[in-house]
Amino acid sequence: MTVILEVKGLKKYFPILRGFFRRGTQKVRAVDGVDLTLEEGRTLGLVGESGCGKSTAGKCILRLIEPTGGEVFFRHEDILRKSHSQMRKIRSEMQIIFQDPFASLNPRMTVGQTVEESIRINMDLKRKERIDQVVHLLQDVGLSAEDYNKYPHEFSGGQRQRVGIARALAVHPKIIVADEPVSALDVSIRAQVLNLLQDLKERYQLTYLFISHDLSVVEYICDRVAVMYLGKIMEVADRNDLYREPLHPYTRALLSAVPVPDPTKKRERIPLTGEIPTASAPPSGCLFHTRCPERFEPCDKLEPPLIPREGNRGVRCLLYAED
Repeated sequence: MTVILEVKGLKKYFPILRGFFRRGTQKVRAVDGVDLTLEEGRTLGLVGESGCGKSTAGKCILRLIEPTGGEVFFRHEDILRKSHSQMRKIRSEMQIIFQDPFASLNPRMTVGQTVEESIRINMDLKRKERIDQVVHLLQDVGLSAEDYNKYPHEFSGGQRQRVGIARALAVHPKIIVADEPVSALDVSIRAQVLNLLQDLKERYQLTYLFISHDLSVVEYICDRVAVMYLGKIMEVADRNDLYREPLHPYTRALLSAVPVPDPTKKRERIPLTGEIPTASAPPSGCLFHTRCPERFEPCDKLEPPLIPREGNRGVRCLLYAED
């Protein structure tokens, strides 16, 4: 498979400004050395608890937020070294679907104007050609041509998210970062939107970076999964391997909390004890050792690297350091 996106050592630190002169004495390490590889035509899931830095990582990859450090290679070119004018063309190939479909749409613009805007900016098409393309996109995401002149408040949450998907598709991107695209939707609508994303992936030959905290959704849509905790990748593996045999204690704890759809079956819950650390004052050694049920003496002193394992997977845990 061809690697279309490679992220190396991505970092994003936010200063904590205090005092009269607003000086930054501390930093929030939202993303702290993330490495990711995304193959063309596949879906990589980025999962973790709220506040782990997964959404920040997605926005840094697109340079919607400027990273503090690291490299992001899109088709073997480091886009962090590109100028703003050079990024304009690249951004047409890398789009995003936001979590809140209502907040991401301009309430003063019709749906047609919203989707057409990116086409007008990035493509040299006549007005009628742009309208025809917008109508085609709306129909592709399950809306109708009559919706062209409607405003966002006239739609349900699921329909608004479909508009957001149409807007992302408008400039024919290669990669779409889907940032919690179904978390704000009713459960009954989630499956429809997920099936739509799967269908569009095949039809438009898309590659997804799918960000979510819902492990059941990730299992359904993703080919490969990276588990994030306090700004670092704790485990990365193909979907089937990770769900069948999770290696990291954090991954096992997350999977144990996923509800089982069969009421006659119960999954043994792995409780996490201890205080949840903050990204402004991360613990020494392994970031997870303060909550880990399998910690042992070196864990609070030694910070483990991402250790390669058989089957194209990696795990950041000292349990696997000397196998």
